[in-house]
Amino acid sequence: MFLNAALTLFFSSSLVAQLPTQAEDVSPLLIGETIPNITLSALDGKAVNFHDIAKEKPTVLVFYRGGWCPYCNKHLAALGQIEADVLKMGYQIVAVSPDEAKKMQGTIEKDIIHYQLYSDASGDFAKAVGIAFAAPERYTKMLSDWSGEKNEGFLPVPSVFVLNTKGEILYEHISPNYKQRLPGDLLLAVLKANMPQGQVLVSETSLLLAESLKKWQNASAYTLELAAAMPLDKFDFKPVAEEKTFGEQLDHIGENMTWLAGDYLKDKKFEHPLMEKKERTPAETIELLTASLAFAEAAIANTAPDSLSIVKDFFAGPMSRRQIIALMHDHHTHHRGQLIVYLRLNEIKPPKYRGW
Repeated sequence: MFLNAALTLFFSSSLVAQLPTQAEDVSPLLIGETIPNITLSALDGKAVNFHDIAKEKPTVLVFYRGGWCPYCNKHLAALGQIEADVLKMGYQIVAVSPDEAKKMQGTIEKDIIHYQLYSDASGDFAKAVGIAFAAPERYTKMLSDWSGEKNEGFLPVPSVFVLNTKGEILYEHISPNYKQRLPGDLLLAVLKANMPQGQVLVSETSLLLAESLKKWQNASAYTLELAAAMPLDKFDFKPVAEEKTFGEQLDHIGENMTWLAGDYLKDKKFEHPLMEKKERTPAETIELLTASLAFAEAAIANTAPDSLSIVKDFFAGPMSRRQIIALMHDHHTHHRGQLIVYLRLNEIKPPKYRGW
């Protein structure tokens, strides 16, 4: 009996030792491959084969670290907020973690979610999908406790897979940095842009649009960080007489983004009370810029993939909506670069780049 226990411990430890030691080193299944038919545990403790779950309808499969992780709880709650939209598009949400089933009940109550949670306490599913890695030693006892002593020391990299009813991967988002998760609006854009049911791959146009949206979100956040980095008494700074001031650069970014998004993507004018104010405080300038960038983001998010080739009359010549989005990115980047120069000229170190 002692020998059997020792052998079990040895082989379990060996399996964990074979896993990547860093989240960045996992090798997930790729788009077009099929998620393995591994057995999971439902909340009532019953064993369920994953393919029996996936065959019901196209699936948003979410791997999370556990109910003990605040970033996971925030992500699960955010998914709950968009679940109605996901269901309207014909998908189901399925979330899987190493937590044992009875621990998951607490997660459902805490995060107020209604979609399905399944337990992968031993990690067979995460390992088969290629997203499991050896957890740091400090997690060992907690992971064991939360899994009913079935987790020998692995963690799944937080991931989102979009699957068809055959379990084939249409889209994936892997997050080695567990603090960063797929935003709900980007997920909805991916689902909306997805090719007809049964097709293995998401169209290149759909992926381009979804990736462009993510890029816009990161770039906008960085622009706002740069705006906040300049002292309020320096908003009138400009390096030479013919250049715009720092505040005017921010106004120009907002005005151009809302013009391009409103006239050429959304067919709706941007409106904001501060637009009528001729002289704005630095705080008001940032408030208006924030609203302008959000307006542009919504325009990109709501652009249908099959409308990207629509050509619009433009002062520089006819342009497709696809070209307009590229122009928005380019013009935004051009003037954001000037913000960085303005900060440097005032001996202010710009925030770390986050526009990826």
